[in-house]
Amino acid sequence: IYKNVIAWAEKINHRSAVIRGKMVNRTSGDLDTQLHERHNSSDFELRNEAALRK
Repeated sequence: IYKNVIAWAEKINHRSAVIRGKMVNRTSGDLDTQLHERHNSSDFELRNEAALRK
């Protein structure tokens, strides 16, 4: 019914800022999509749960 709204929401969902924002304070799911605390932009690559457990 709302094809344009669904297309817009999917487009927004693929933005890098949205992807990073969904990682913050996440405690479930894949380890590389979890970032329990964020203090610096490098935390997304260096301090996600998958990187910390290596």
